[in-house]
Amino acid sequence: MVVIFSDQAKKRLPMAAAEAPHARKIIGPWLIANTGRQMPIIWNDQYSVDGGAIDEDHRLLFRLFNQVEADAADDPAGVTVGLRELCDACRRHFRRKERLQHAVRYPHAEDYRQRHANMLMRLEDIAERTLPLNDPRAATALLADVRVWLTEHILKHDMTLKPFAGALRRAGEALGRSDLKNV
Repeated sequence: MVVIFSDQAKKRLPMAAAEAPHARKIIGPWLIANTGRQMPIIWNDQYSVDGGAIDEDHRLLFRLFNQVEADAADDPAGVTVGLRELCDACRRHFRRKERLQHAVRYPHAEDYRQRHANMLMRLEDIAERTLPLNDPRAATALLADVRVWLTEHILKHDMTLKPFAGALRRAGEALGRSDLKNV
């Protein structure tokens, strides 16, 4: 996030605070820019697909991603561990979603399966590329790609499932939570 200070605001801030490249302070009502952190992805209704298992998974993916991104600036080595957790959660989510699509006879299920396989390979590649880095800026740049992928996938591709929301929710209930948790 970049904060642009008006000339009036700059006059009220100490010079060092207004120009500090990695300041993490709030001075008066202004947040100092360049903290190296993104705003977390916040769940809202625009991301809702089925009001059931798929949405629960998406919330979990957001939480995992937000944690990885928050850790990136402080512990680049930990990013790899977090990305692997995110990969595992994505793998389970994709299997769950594919089973639900099959159960409701979603007409584009095969396209989805291929898209999921490609996305998982991409995410695992990103996780592998962070291993040797130990560089917060490089990890942050890689995570920007994951952020776009995650939100765009839900907003563009998963929204094609919305007309099947009731059937997906019922299928999830019929398959049972315990069955799906181990997917």
